[in-house]
This record gives sequence, structure tokens and C-alpha cells, in this order.
Amino acid sequence: MTKLLQNISWPLIYILGHLFFRVEIHCEEDISKLKGPLIIASNHIAPYDSFFLRLVFGRHTQLLPVRFMASSYFNNPVISFFWKIGVIKLIYIIFGVFTIPYIEGTENKLKPAARILEKGGVVYFFPEGTMSRSGIKPFKKGAATLALMTNTTILPLSYRIIVTPTIRRTFRVNVGKVIKIAQETEPIKATFILQEIIEKLYGNH
Repeated sequence: MTKLLQNISWPLIYILGHLFFRVEIHCEEDISKLKGPLIIASNHIAPYDSFFLRLVFGRHTQLLPVRFMASSYFNNPVISFFWKIGVIKLIYIIFGVFTIPYIEGTENKLKPAARILEKGGVVYFFPEGTMSRSGIKPFKKGAATLALMTNTTILPLSYRIIVTPTIRRTFRVNVGKVIKIAQETEPIKATFILQEIIEKLYGNH
């Protein structure tokens, strides 16, 4: 169901995305040639930014369904309320979002994501762990650790909203080249490498 919904969502996301924004997508990587297993990592600027990933992929892609790793704990009281009444839980189920289990150890928390990659799937991370509209906050080590655990490549990308003189703001997506972090790299160093790459993409907007 997730794959079907993500496939048929393209026309709606395309229309709404271009209705409210001037959408600019710049790719260093040939997205059409990519397939799973793959980790996608980006900064997080708005509740809706991940929908623009569907525009990056284009109408037809081998990368669906994308499974989004998310939290079940929210600092925002409004979002927390919608979680408690089940609205966000329903959205998670429909769009294939899976939550981080509350257990000890980073690798244990990443086991659900590792199982998806073992089956050739695609996992999406917001390494900041929160939204940031100005700059990029320090990355948590989950995405880099998962890449090391599973020896999986990462597709880095950045989002940025640019205010323009026109009514519509520009929503710009910069997609970098797929990277493979050497498995002997320490998770902290690997996290720094990933953040540096995404910060560079963000700075090129």
C-alpha cells in the first residue's frame, strides 16, 4: 500500500508544490539509475519538506517505497495532541513511516531500519532529529551508524526555502552524489563527514 500511495501521490505533490513555491531541483547524481538498498539523509526545514523528495525522484522511479524513520515523541504540543488522538499514527501507517524503538543502544534502535535495507529497501533520515529553518543543527549519529552497520551507500541532499520578490518563495533542493563511508570509520567521524557534505549542499543554495 505504501508503494502504491507514494506512486500515485506524484501528480498531487507536483501541483501543490509548484502552486505554492517556485521549485528548483539541482542534482549531481543521476537519480534514475539509483536503486535500493539506499539511505537518504537531509536537513529538515518544514513538516512538508520530505514530500519534495517525490519531485526529486520524478514520475517513475525504482526507489519506492521510501521508509521514513521518525520519532513518536514531539516537543510541539499541537503535534503531540494529534499523535495522542491517532492522526499522526494513521499518517505514519499510510506513508510507511516507522518509529525509533525506545531501547538502549544506537544499534538496537537501528535494527528496524537495517531489516528494511537488508530487503533492498530505502530508508530516509533527518539526522538533525528536529526541524531547523535557519542553518543546520548538529547531526545525531543514527544515519551514519546505520550506513556503517549495513555497508550501505547514502544519498545526501539539502532543502532550503529562499524568499524572493515575488509572492511565491523558492523551494530549492540540492542533491549530492551518493557516498560510501569506509566501514572502519568511527560513527562520530562518519557523522561529521555526512554533516559536512549536507552543509556544503545547503550552502550552495
